[in-house]
Amino acid sequence: MISLSKNEARLYNYMMEVINQVMDNYGYDFIMGKNANKKYYTNNLENIHVFNEDDNLLEKAELISLGYYLFKRLGLEDIELSINKDDELCNLLDILDIEYLSNIDGDKLNWNYVYDDEIIGTGSDNSFKVDIKKLINVLMSNINKDALNRVIDVNVVCNSEEENYHALKIAQDLRLNNINTLINGEYNSKFNVILHEEDLQKGIVSIKDNHLDEEIKIDEAEITDYLLGNI
Repeated sequence: MISLSKNEARLYNYMMEVINQVMDNYGYDFIMGKNANKKYYTNNLENIHVFNEDDNLLEKAELISLGYYLFKRLGLEDIELSINKDDELCNLLDILDIEYLSNIDGDKLNWNYVYDDEIIGTGSDNSFKVDIKKLINVLMSNINKDALNRVIDVNVVCNSEEENYHALKIAQDLRLNNINTLINGEYNSKFNVILHEEDLQKGIVSIKDNHLDEEIKIDEAEITDYLLGNI
């Protein structure tokens, strides 16, 4: 049985919520520790096993699509399906708008779900299994990437106590108008509102458009209207 850190355990619980919902949508039932038709289970927290013993092409296509869309629902938009060539089955996958690579050799039906060159799920004939630990690692990595690449609307830049006071008021105003705003944030932002005490004494602030690399000065009272019109 795998051991999970606190953050991984939270992610596992979220992951299982999504999996349970997707399985319900496809008419699969959860059972513990045995193989049955249209069932899924885990008895060791290492793999989730999904079975459909109906031996016809339509059911096989649906089983493959279940895994494919499950990963997409978990946010893995770039999931790849690698499968051995079967013209009839591949025609059904085309109908289901599932992209695939036919690059697995062998007469028996086999397929893999691949993300960032990592196989996180494997299928064969009438079943597939998901590697829980690999899936958690991939999802955790994506969360960290999203955090690093996060782009917010506005970052209010301030230093002194007086500037901080104005920053709080400005940020509150912007947030009440549904503009994502941080004060001295570490993320990329579309705009920076830059506060200087000497400007604030005159009632003005600087706004830098980080996409255009242009900076202007405007009246402090006009910040919200200006940003609402330009974000």
